[in-house]
Amino acid sequence: MKNLDFSEDFQNRLESQIEQALKQGAEPVAAFDADGTLWDTDIGENFFQYQITHKHFENYESAWQTYKEKKSAHPPDAYIYLAQLNAGRPITEVRAFSKACVDSQQPVPIITASRNLIQFLKSRDVEVFVVTASIKWAVEPAAALLGIDQDHVLGVKTAVDQEGLVTTQQDGPITWKEGKATALLEKTNGRSPFLAAGNTLGDIGLLKAATHIPLALSAASLDDDVYESEVELQQLAKPNNWASYRFS
Repeated sequence: MKNLDFSEDFQNRLESQIEQALKQGAEPVAAFDADGTLWDTDIGENFFQYQITHKHFENYESAWQTYKEKKSAHPPDAYIYLAQLNAGRPITEVRAFSKACVDSQQPVPIITASRNLIQFLKSRDVEVFVVTASIKWAVEPAAALLGIDQDHVLGVKTAVDQEGLVTTQQDGPITWKEGKATALLEKTNGRSPFLAAGNTLGDIGLLKAATHIPLALSAASLDDDVYESEVELQQLAKPNNWASYRFS
């Protein structure tokens, strides 16, 4: 069983840094990656598997292989593909599916340290955003478990037409690497986060956008697909003087 809490010493130092930054006039905005940072699972891919299981699109039998091929060749194409598969469905229906998916995963393996950190930030009137490379709609119900509403979840999405139907047209930046910071700054009207947390190289743009506390987290097991990416981010943290923490 993983220990997903910060050590007491790290928690105290982090809270002290937060308090100091806010006293110095830091913008009260914080941003978190989702999968691997807020919870020890991949909510986005879980939703995709849920949709495949429930045959929500025509080519469900080959959809997973297509996604993996796209992700290997060019990740942004894979991320937008998952949103485009819902084209023609009412957005209310997609959101209902995503909530049912998250409900079926209870209890979601939320990283306790991140939940407590968000609560601490909110107690200091910090506006907290989730910025994910997963479909925005898939992550919304999981973020709600942490008290974060839909408007504060930024992710990959396609446009919704006037009739409320999902289309194939990309809507906004692909929230991966530099796209994460781009989407956040667009949402905040240029207000940079003073704290940003992530776990893989896909979050590097978000961490670089943090004005005071970039936080690199790692919870993946050795056999996890993102383990190497987490290790690389942890290695980048030292020369960049970022905060970092590996859960045991």
